[in-house]
Amino acid sequence: MSTYYNHVGVISRGRGNSIACSLAYIRSERIFDKYLGEWHDNSPRIDVLYKDVVLPPSVPLDYLSPQKLADALNDSEQRIDSQMARSIILALPNEMNITQEVKLVREFIDQYFIANNMCAVFAIHSGRKESKRSYTTIDTCTDNPHAHIIAPIRQIGANGFFRTKLETRQFNTKKYLYSMRKSWADIENREYERMGLPFRVSHESLYVQGIDRKPTVHLSAKEISFEQRGIATRRGNINRQILAEERAKERQRQQERDRQHERDRYYERSRESYTIFALHFGD
Repeated sequence: MSTYYNHVGVISRGRGNSIACSLAYIRSERIFDKYLGEWHDNSPRIDVLYKDVVLPPSVPLDYLSPQKLADALNDSEQRIDSQMARSIILALPNEMNITQEVKLVREFIDQYFIANNMCAVFAIHSGRKESKRSYTTIDTCTDNPHAHIIAPIRQIGANGFFRTKLETRQFNTKKYLYSMRKSWADIENREYERMGLPFRVSHESLYVQGIDRKPTVHLSAKEISFEQRGIATRRGNINRQILAEERAKERQRQQERDRQHERDRYYERSRESYTIFALHFGD
């Protein structure tokens, strides 16, 4: 089922975040944190379906190494409260295979980061404890394919990361974030259209779209894992309650449509009877 989710956050030292830890998590690797002087090991993960580093054309290829990239970024950021990178999570459609999903994510990265002399590291996760993907309905909450993108805020060129972030301040505006959210919806919808599928997504809220439906809440990979094993989670319970309420509302709407249909049929039959009476006795 088509779904839209685009969450943008910031990896900041001031909040206790680590660029090395974040990279190790999304890539399922062991990466050394030069700033903290410690290793971050997430290599046991098996749900990473694809991972890559995307660089502008002028950047040396040795920056394709996540370790090299983390070290260079830690060297560039001197403040203890530095904002290191943007962290983006994108929900991916179950209707597409991994090749198509990589294509969509690369198109998004090229448009918003590579075109602005910024690099990005991304990984696609199955959203399951095992790497195998299943295709079920949203009610079962068993699938959560998604992409993690880590994009350093500093621009990068032939000599590494730029000394200042002045050119990237525009990317912190609400207008830019709104544009980013809309762009992801457009990219996803174009692929649906190319595939001949009837699904469409929107970056707008249900209220703005004029849809009278309560939105469900996003489940993390951990929560989905619990749900798969029959262990109810707080957010899973919230979604089940929302779905139950929406089904009840739909039944009420259907009953009202049925009653309206009967009323229309009654008036139609009455008009037909009156017409027949008028034709027969009118003179």
